[in-house]
Amino acid sequence: MILTMSKSASQREADEFHMMLGYCIAAWADVDDLLFRIFRECIGPHLQCAIIYYKTPIEPHIWDKHTINFGIESINPIEPRNLFVDIAARLCLPRPIPARSPMGAY
Repeated sequence: MILTMSKSASQREADEFHMMLGYCIAAWADVDDLLFRIFRECIGPHLQCAIIYYKTPIEPHIWDKHTINFGIESINPIEPRNLFVDIAARLCLPRPIPARSPMGAY
């Protein structure tokens, strides 16, 4: 004999909420992983990059207007790393060559 218990509506809603929360956390992890891969391509060896990237402080004083406001405090743990990767990419990518004007000057 198998006993089955039906879940209450509030329990189903809680389960749905936690499932969606898990999807959000997984999406943030995917973004963080992609940022790390870009950083590694710019900087070099995996171990050194991992130490530098994952030790980057995530502090409120460097967050900006693109944060998520939950009423208590604004948080966006990806933004500091996004800025960090942006700087690394700009340092390793070649600078664009300015186009010449028809008059021959830059």
